[in-house]
Amino acid sequence: MSLDTFLNLVGCSIFGALGVTFLVCAIAFSASHQLLFTAMCFLMFYVLYTDNQYNTESVQHYFRKMLRAKRIRKRKCR
Repeated sequence: MSLDTFLNLVGCSIFGALGVTFLVCAIAFSASHQLLFTAMCFLMFYVLYTDNQYNTESVQHYFRKMLRAKRIRKRKCR
């Protein structure tokens, strides 16, 4: 995993956690303005998850590649 992909993964984790936190707060405290922050956090999560610009491998592509490699290894072991 390259440094750029790792930083995108860290950003995904941070914005995902913030989004879930804002969503829980919006529901628990009936704070409808928190839904705006929730939407922005989930949007940033999606952008960082699928970002493959400037020769950077996206986190989504990296996970698919690792899953494919795992399936191939399982087939060879059989």
